[in-house]
Amino acid sequence: MGAALALVAIRRLLPIDGKKSDRTWYAAVLIFGILSMIAAVTRNAIGGFLFALPIVLILAGRKWIAVGLATAATPLLLLSSAGNVVSTYLQRQESKELLATATGRTNMWVVAWQQLSQHPLTGLGAYAGGKFAVLAKLNLDAAYLHSDWVEIAVGTSFWGVIAFLAAVLGAWWFLLKSLRNSCFSRFERQLAIEAIGVLALLSIHSFFNNDLSYHPPLMFLAVLGYAELLRRKAKRQQPTRM
Repeated sequence: MGAALALVAIRRLLPIDGKKSDRTWYAAVLIFGILSMIAAVTRNAIGGFLFALPIVLILAGRKWIAVGLATAATPLLLLSSAGNVVSTYLQRQESKELLATATGRTNMWVVAWQQLSQHPLTGLGAYAGGKFAVLAKLNLDAAYLHSDWVEIAVGTSFWGVIAFLAAVLGAWWFLLKSLRNSCFSRFERQLAIEAIGVLALLSIHSFFNNDLSYHPPLMFLAVLGYAELLRRKAKRQQPTRM
């Protein structure tokens, strides 16, 4: 949530129409989002944020900021002690063996694949296969498999994966397409950039956590709903063929 708030705040501090928004409020939201993300020490969120940030900056017409941040951060991390500080922070006092298994995730995924291979066409049941066929077998008291795609595959086989992949790629396609469509207002295009930023965050996060399928996936549903809204509006604006 901190990463998502920070991305939205950054976009609203850099409007594509050049008009000033409530900068004090959004600066406060940005600071809160980044501090909460850092305090949580969630590598998935930080990785998703770093992936989404240059996308938001570029789409908002601030390429020079993205280039400047990359130019300043690279030598700072490589040529100073800051790199060791960041590495220690991200390690979270975990052993190298635990990090090699993605904090135990790969152990769950191996068992998940074994269980799925026994039911390749049907899966083991949506919202049930992961918890009762995989986690119960490992005697782990967890709610999900820490990967949307593994969870979906175990629950519904490749049928569910195809459906979710279509939803994710479709959202990406229509949101990016809307940025060049003159039928949308600047406000609608600015919201599209925000949605793309959040979607980029969720896309990375979904490989190591459950953001697309774990009920209720509110952020993903909001992005998906906005992409569908833009798709329908663009379709209505198309000239009727005689």
